[in-house]
Amino acid sequence: MGYRLIAMSMLPINKYTLVYGSADGGFSVFNHAKAAKKMKRCAQQLNLKESGWLSGGTPTSCRSLCAAVDIEVHRSNNSFYLLDFR
Repeated sequence: MGYRLIAMSMLPINKYTLVYGSADGGFSVFNHAKAAKKMKRCAQQLNLKESGWLSGGTPTSCRSLCAAVDIEVHRSNNSFYLLDFR
């Protein structure tokens, strides 16, 4: 007969605030310079190597990120929010 409390933060983000990564499994990928610079610095501290993948299946559309492709970095209110990095 105990109680359970579930708390969830409400972030000021939406589909238009995505600046790095993908929200649709890699179909569309964002890699804006400011977010990429911060993610590269984090990757160096965690000893992670930048990796690439083919977007759309053609070699001319090769991109690279310092994390999994389905990570999401949003920028809102002059702050960065990191989601889906499990």
